[in-house]
Formats: sequence, structure tokens, C-alpha cells
Amino acid sequence: MFDLSFTVRAHQDLTDFIDAYKSGFVELYSDSGIWSEDTILKQYQQAAESLKEGILDCIQFRLEKPVVFGRHKQFDSYECIVMTKGRLIDVIYSENLKLKERIIERIGINRKPIIF
Repeated sequence: MFDLSFTVRAHQDLTDFIDAYKSGFVELYSDSGIWSEDTILKQYQQAAESLKEGILDCIQFRLEKPVVFGRHKQFDSYECIVMTKGRLIDVIYSENLKLKERIIERIGINRKPIIF
């Protein structure tokens, strides 16, 4: 098994996505006049945290294994696409085989449109 670590940039990529996810629903449901507005917003806050945990778990499950199937060489790094909760996650990482370590450098997450 490989040890995983995340760069500041990878953490920021994930944080930016989750913040945008939360703020999109806050904007949509704030001052909507719906009697259960607070409950709806809390549910989306919980969904955002669940999504974040799911993304991290999926990346960990895929990249801590000795062999990563489907990866592509990207200059000095590798690219791997994983899927969780209906979202494609593009992960850029580097590895040190001697130390059995992989460093997650970037995380790209597709954004689903909100359909009304």
C-alpha cells in the first residue's frame, strides 16, 4: 500500500469546489419564502460534507493500491480519473516508488448543472 499526501493546491481545489457547491444552494434557497428553508440549507450543507468525504475516500481507495489502472503519464506526473457519487474526479499525482508514496497535486471535479 502507498501512503498518500495532498499538496496545498489539491486541498484548495477540493475546498473551492465544496464552497461553490454550498454557496450555490445557499443562493438558491435563501430568502425563498419556503417554510422549510433552514432545513433544506442544512441538508445541502450535510450533502456537501458527505460529497467531500466521498471524494477523499474514492481517491484514497484508488491511489493507495500498488497498481493504479487507467492512469496516464502527464510530463513528470500521472493522471487518473475516478468516479464517485456520479461525478468524475480528475486526479493529478506524482509518486516515489522507493518510499511507496503518492502526492496528490491537483483535483479536478466536474460540475453538474442545477436543473430547475
